[in-house]
Order: sequence, then structure tokens, then C-alpha cells
Amino acid sequence: MRKFSYGIVFTVGFFIRQFLLPNPFAQLGIYGSIINMIMSVFIGCISYFIVGRLYDKYSAPVIGSILYTFVYAVLVIELWLAFLFYPQKILIGIALGVTACVDGLVIKIIRRFFDVR
Repeated sequence: MRKFSYGIVFTVGFFIRQFLLPNPFAQLGIYGSIINMIMSVFIGCISYFIVGRLYDKYSAPVIGSILYTFVYAVLVIELWLAFLFYPQKILIGIALGVTACVDGLVIKIIRRFFDVR
């Protein structure tokens, strides 16, 4: 039953990541889709790293999958919001810097509050 519920959560998370989240690089025109395909690998790795800092691997795969989907969605939405400032590259940089600081602060608070590693 545990693997079955993980499979359902994983599949739902996959469909959310692939079909419901916006392309954060759509503002870049014809190259936006190509950049999205390349950057989705990096976003996935960053999401995996962040979830790994908050969650013990194999302790509850369903919760890990939900956390991964949530963190991935937050990162994509942050990128999408930052690229709304295109073509003002300075504003994009400022928006990305602010979101990185906020993300780091939230992770630090969560780790301290939940006493995670």
C-alpha cells in the first residue's frame, strides 16, 4: 500500500510540474522553451537538494514527493515572477537575489523550528 500511495503522489506531482506550472522563461520568446527544458534539470536538482535538507531520505516517501513538488513549484513561480521584469536585466537580478535570500531564510527557520539536522 505504501508504494501504491507513493506512486499516486509521484504521478500527480509529475503532472503538476509538467502541465500546470507556467514556463518561467516564456518572456524570452522562441528560446524560452529551450531554456525551460535545460533549466528544468537544474531546478529539479536544486529542489532535490532543498528537500534533502528538510527531509530524511526513505523515512516517508509520500511526504518527500509532496515536498519536492511543492519546492519545485515555488522555485518555478519565483523564476516566473522574476522574468516578468524582462528585458530589465537589473530588475531580474534584484528579484532573483531577493527570492534567494527569502528562500534561505525560510529554510533556516524551518530547520530551526522543526529541528531538522
